[in-house]
Amino acid sequence: MFWFDLLFPVFMLLFPAGFTLFVRRAEDVEAGGRTNQEHVQALSQRLWLGTASALIAYLVAFQFLAPSVTQYSWVLFFPLWFGLAQPVLQAKNPSWGSMHENQTQRSASLKPRVIENPVPVGAWVAAWGLWLTSVLVIAMAKPQSGLPGWVPWLIVSGGAFWLLFGPWGVRMFLQEAEPMDTSGSPELAAEYGRFRAFKAWGWYYASVLAMFLASATALLIAYLPHSELPIWIGAGGGSLLGVAGGVFGTYCSIRRVRIADLYRQLQAQDH
Repeated sequence: MFWFDLLFPVFMLLFPAGFTLFVRRAEDVEAGGRTNQEHVQALSQRLWLGTASALIAYLVAFQFLAPSVTQYSWVLFFPLWFGLAQPVLQAKNPSWGSMHENQTQRSASLKPRVIENPVPVGAWVAAWGLWLTSVLVIAMAKPQSGLPGWVPWLIVSGGAFWLLFGPWGVRMFLQEAEPMDTSGSPELAAEYGRFRAFKAWGWYYASVLAMFLASATALLIAYLPHSELPIWIGAGGGSLLGVAGGVFGTYCSIRRVRIADLYRQLQAQDH
């Protein structure tokens, strides 16, 4: 998938700077006058300079290094995002930082939110049923020349890992801090509840899709060991799943900022 190896690093390197362009300044930042605006511009210039440097490094690697090395230049995304883009986002909207860093009094829900897991046990049972079905089908495959017979079993076991890890991931999402305003607004509590359900079901579907991808790849290898189809399905599906995970994570960040904005508004009303 040469096109993916070529374009994916460029997309990842441009994403932090591009994302900041779509984040509007908060009202209190706009009201801060020219000083705040100049601060945002200075941080943005640093970000774009870093982005240009990363792209130059990618082009140099593409010209002089092997493609297998060049494709990993996308990891420069992390210093660009956490080191340069995050300060820009927080300068534009403080909600991209801690939503209660300046708060002297706050309340929090003491209810055991893990009990309110929106993903029922039956959903995980159904996923395990699909995985066991793929295991049975693989077991019925006749031995063929090609890859070693243990390869499909190794891949399908990866699907089991995702189903084992999935419920733990959902519980971790449900335990995320949910600071309340001092008056305990029902509107904020409801927003937390909707976001909690979105995260839980999103992680469930991600786990099931990862299991399905591993099982499908294992089945194709077991029955079509000489075909390139398993490679395309595994590599292409894995890449798409990774991109979908990035979109999910980004959207969760946006939802957190919206909740933080609501939190700040309610706090201002309480005072």
